[in-house]
Amino acid sequence: MEKHNFKNSKLLILILIISNLLYSQNETIVPKNGAIVFIKKEIITDTLLYKKSFDKSFYKMLLEAKKEVLMERGNKISQIPDSINQQLNQMFEMMKSIAMQEIISNKPKSLIKYHHTYNNYEIEEFISVNDKYLNKKKITNSTDFQNDDLLAITGIEEYKNETKTIKGLKCFRVVMYYFDLEMPSGFKSLLNIMELWVTEDIKSKFHPFIKSNEILEKYFPLQVKHTIKDVEGMYTSYEILDFSLK
Repeated sequence: MEKHNFKNSKLLILILIISNLLYSQNETIVPKNGAIVFIKKEIITDTLLYKKSFDKSFYKMLLEAKKEVLMERGNKISQIPDSINQQLNQMFEMMKSIAMQEIISNKPKSLIKYHHTYNNYEIEEFISVNDKYLNKKKITNSTDFQNDDLLAITGIEEYKNETKTIKGLKCFRVVMYYFDLEMPSGFKSLLNIMELWVTEDIKSKFHPFIKSNEILEKYFPLQVKHTIKDVEGMYTSYEILDFSLK
């Protein structure tokens, strides 16, 4: 009798273990319906450090922009004409002032959201600012709209031992280093760093704001922290606001 009970106990334990394993495995989602929405936030962690590093970065960007002007003109000139030099100085000073005011201002920040709504093989992609929709367009699964040619990716690091759960999906950390070639002169020299929390349980080559085939062929980012190497005391976060992909 005791032997029979012992066998039953072992069988019950085995069933529980198998059930837990099956339960813990997420089914892969290939989105056909539902939506995913990310909210973007600019976060200042150290105002003084941010201002100091921001000034240095803008000075470097100005120098890079002037180098690009010389390269574009080839060997025709050895130095930038005073008129162009003055224009560049004024333009960068104005851009720096606007960017600093936008970040440091105590006024309520604009709520920027990135949306993807799936309807079978059609995806509606748009950005909203304070719930007013901008850049609205429809794309299909046959559309190749990733912009790898606009990103010069210099490295991707995986940390599969660092995990967390987002919206019920197991995620691990990935860090991507890149230069944004779509940016204006000077800004292209900035090294961007993206810390991505990604899942392998969503398979889609489309993402609301990540436009890299190299990333999306492997995994799907559900949380992002974006920093610039030489700009300290500030980062940009992208977090899920709504998730109903099926």
